[in-house]
Amino acid sequence: MIEHDNIIDVLKDLFELSDAKNITIDGKVATVEDLQESYKESLINLADLLGVSELYLK
Repeated sequence: MIEHDNIIDVLKDLFELSDAKNITIDGKVATVEDLQESYKESLINLADLLGVSELYLK
């Protein structure tokens, strides 16, 4: 996972991921679970940058 230092970069990654057509992770076609994990990692990074880590630490 790439951890970004600013909100704009996290949002750019999420938009790119949402528009991607052929997604591969570690050289294999991404599964739904892979995509969910990628989104979750980016959302955790975003929550940390916003100072609301309690959203995922419940």
